Amino acid sequence: MKLTQILFGENATTAARRDYTSPAEYGVGIISVTGNGKAITLFHKQSLQEAVTTEKNFFSVVARYEDWLCGMIRKGKLHQGDCLGAVEVASVASSKKFPGAGLVCYELFGEMVGGPITSDRDVSTSDPAKKTWAKIETDVSKWRRAPLDNHDTWGDYYRHQGTWPNRRLINFGGSPITPGFTQDDCQLPQNRTYGDKDPETGINKVLGSVDAWIYAGPAKLESLIASGDEFAQEVMEPLEFEFPDDVVDGKRRLEVLLRKAAIRLFSERYL
Repeated sequence: MKLTQILFGENATTAARRDYTSPAEYGVGIISVTGNGKAITLFHKQSLQEAVTTEKNFFSVVARYEDWLCGMIRKGKLHQGDCLGAVEVASVASSKKFPGAGLVCYELFGEMVGGPITSDRDVSTSDPAKKTWAKIETDVSKWRRAPLDNHDTWGDYYRHQGTWPNRRLINFGGSPITPGFTQDDCQLPQNRTYGDKDPETGINKVLGSVDAWIYAGPAKLESLIASGDEFAQEVMEPLEFEFPDDVVDGKRRLEVLLRKAAIRLFSERYL
């Protein structure tokens, strides 16, 4: 069973459930990252408790991140005056041990933002993330489309057909979909050719989602944050082994641990 079904009650049946079955077993920590960014980290509480109890060493617990860290998603650029004010997903990664965790992270991110979200428009989007965006684009029960008027740095506008991996971009030159309305204009990733002869193919290779999306599903971030805070107070604060910078507050300890683990997860999946 996918994690999104477990957490948000979709088609959940007792017979089909695996080891990680209850929303109460999970927690979320909101961590600060480079600059003024924030990231959502989703973790399995029992697995993390087992790790901190067994290892009794901060760096050993981090090394076991795949046992307890389900996934992470980092907030990117907030558009103002373009892209319908969408917030970009800067990076996302999930553990193979927790199927569906990547999609859960997008849903929690959409719930946190409370408005349009879209993919990275500065560099590129990985193939696993493109696959998730394709699921979002076809899930009308949870996501509302916010259509964007996509253009490249040279002023050419693009339409699209289909979804990834069968998506096709079509260059319409200087003809926007909504002439006279610029708030939906959104620049495509600048890797125009990306080793290809035509810009349509090159941009298509690095683009995550063509449009922006507004989450309208059942995910509630607040309860998972509360679950994470409870774990921090009850489990992390009483720990006797040392943390970097001699951190003693439970919530701060959890944040430091989640940040280190999130970096490991993303780096080992994509770098």
